[in-house]
Amino acid sequence: MAVGDSLGLGNVLAGRYRLVSLLGQGGAGAVYLAEDTQLFDRPVAVKELIEQFSGDGEREAAVARFTQEARMLVTLSHPNLPDVRSYFAEDGRHYLVMEYVEGTTLLDQLRRANGVLLPATVMEWGRQVCDVLTYLHSRTPPVVFRDLKPSNIMVDRYNRIKLIDFGTARHFDMSKHTDTLKMGSIGYAAPEQYQGQGQTSPQTDIYALGATLHHMLTNEDPSARPFVFTPPSMIRPEVPESLSRAVMRALNLDPAQRFPTALEMRHALEPDVAENTTAYLPVAASFGPNPWLVGLLGIVGAALLEGVALLPELSRYGKGLASGDWAVDYGVLVGAAIGAGLGGALAPGWQPHRIRGSVAALFGAAALSACTGLAVIVGIGHGDPRHFSLRLLAALALPAAAAGAALMRGFGVGE
Repeated sequence: MAVGDSLGLGNVLAGRYRLVSLLGQGGAGAVYLAEDTQLFDRPVAVKELIEQFSGDGEREAAVARFTQEARMLVTLSHPNLPDVRSYFAEDGRHYLVMEYVEGTTLLDQLRRANGVLLPATVMEWGRQVCDVLTYLHSRTPPVVFRDLKPSNIMVDRYNRIKLIDFGTARHFDMSKHTDTLKMGSIGYAAPEQYQGQGQTSPQTDIYALGATLHHMLTNEDPSARPFVFTPPSMIRPEVPESLSRAVMRALNLDPAQRFPTALEMRHALEPDVAENTTAYLPVAASFGPNPWLVGLLGIVGAALLEGVALLPELSRYGKGLASGDWAVDYGVLVGAAIGAGLGGALAPGWQPHRIRGSVAALFGAAALSACTGLAVIVGIGHGDPRHFSLRLLAALALPAAAAGAALMRGFGVGE
């Protein structure tokens, strides 16, 4: 018999809560939408401990965990946590009545978006989770959630998140070396939840948040390859590099290398955060060229090349004559294309986003080519058939240089 049927939807619990529908069911509990008949049928969520145990010992342990969850939630008060309304037992069953959150889980949000969520939206959710983790971890003793994942985070119609399911949460005890019970979800659980060589700590929640944000940004389920993560910006170029590095730092296998607090992780998730060491993984120093300097040299080099090539021919332009040396004529155009491509590709070093950087490179190259290539087109006179082919080559040099610059930028040249 289904759990909903055994309870009897429509029945009233504790003489007050009328069951309306089954919202969800897991291995240890079921959650129902109910109406509080003593408060004008106000909607509430009723969580029931499912009575499916192999023996009395298992049942007693489950009831103890369920009671601990209720006792813990009663002591907590935060905008990103559901309020507890009541806790009671009836007919041998145990119930926890909480605020009803009208919304969907982050996992449902990802599915509705076909796996493509805006990085800014994910970053905002991450900051809210950091806020509530900061509150939990600052309690005395600290509360460690231990099972942070997309299905345990709800978002309402105001884009406000709520942590749900505190069934695995525990108080952090500095005197303990290991946890009594190992709990968590594969892919989101930190290594220390498996090894049995240390107890879960606030850094455990930071790892789980990193895995959750990685899933939201990339649509790659971490349970498929636990502990193996590719930087989100390598999978989706539109993900800001600072966000990608913050996520990867949170996912460090060594708890000491993660963010020391959820508050520091929140700072790294600010949209205008400067890319500094707090958002970086420890990496080897890079001594590559400065893209700004290389771009500037490219522009200066192109300008010098144009000046040197055109200077001897200035007296001929406007008189219907081109250069007497074909190498000079075509060298001018090739020099314009190469100079524009190089300068346009490297100059927009301020733009880390490859698509927008490619567009910026395209316009930069077109503008630089126009200053030289169009001058050749206008300067070359009329009357000689070869001058037409020269003007045509000059015209073709403009889109060629612009496209070359965009491709170079798109492949990351100068980054």
